[in-house]
Amino acid sequence: MKKIVYYEYLRIIATVAVVIIHVSMCLPNNYSISKLGIHNSAVMNSTYLLVNWAVPVFIMITGALLLNPQKNVNYKKIFHYVMRMTIVLFFFGGGYSIIELFIKGHKINYDLLFDGLLNTIQGNSWSHMWYIYMLIGLYLITIPLRQVVKYSSKKHLEILLFILVIGNFVIQTINISLSLELENYMQWSHYITYFLMGYYLSIISIDKIPKMASGIFFIIISFIRFFLDYFWISNFAEISDLAQNGRIFVLMQAVSIFIFARQNLNLLKINFVLSNISRCSFAIYLIHPIWGNLFFKMLNFTPLLFPSPLIGIIIISLIIFCLSWILSYLMIKIPYINKIV
Repeated sequence: MKKIVYYEYLRIIATVAVVIIHVSMCLPNNYSISKLGIHNSAVMNSTYLLVNWAVPVFIMITGALLLNPQKNVNYKKIFHYVMRMTIVLFFFGGGYSIIELFIKGHKINYDLLFDGLLNTIQGNSWSHMWYIYMLIGLYLITIPLRQVVKYSSKKHLEILLFILVIGNFVIQTINISLSLELENYMQWSHYITYFLMGYYLSIISIDKIPKMASGIFFIIISFIRFFLDYFWISNFAEISDLAQNGRIFVLMQAVSIFIFARQNLNLLKINFVLSNISRCSFAIYLIHPIWGNLFFKMLNFTPLLFPSPLIGIIIISLIIFCLSWILSYLMIKIPYINKIV
């Protein structure tokens, strides 16, 4: 299939957003609000809400590609995808797990290798590797989902997505906002919803939507989340559970930025640099925490060193992104390694 330009731009945007996610949350994930200070915690936690749609967008791109009936996807290809991610999981996830065990004092011996691989199997690697486990799961159900898409009319697909959105996003957000425990029998994994949503948004007609409407909507929803969380932390010294964990907000951000890209970025040209960043996006995702751990844990180079934590997040994210891109560019030149990243 011919490369779809707005997918390339979405990969680039989502990759930058992923780096910002981990930089903005490096301290809030490890220190309490009282230790970081209310203002610092409010800025870092709230900044995270501006970009935590990144992984859902990656999933939507994957769904748009793999569920497309025009793309030749069979069990042989799915096996190849699964094996590729399994190698990635053990090579990178296992390596990160071994590094973590070594830092914690584990002796260098065969047990270190065994324990590292055992931790990886159990999902105990660096936190960002969860995406690989999830991706393997999505690959395994791709063929059945392609059959659903193939034999579903547009209306039936919309009904299915409506049920999944209600079950996975709306009821979950209602429970958080009203402190309820509504029973919910209408959900699969909400990642499957993003997978199907990506395909649906790639095929529907969006001509009647004003070109800037989705972008404006994205900005409105993002800043509602940002200011709700900032207000909550500033006044109550705790994060807003609704702003942080209400899935419906992330869905609206991801959908709106996907539509915006399809409407406004698909006719743009993509030069060598941008094309290369898109090609390196997966590798950047895998390796960027190496720099984050080096900066935060060993050099104590954090957003708090700057006059404003927001300035710190922007500068450190830019540095980590550039270093990760350079390393990724070198990696894709290495035989065999370039086949998995």
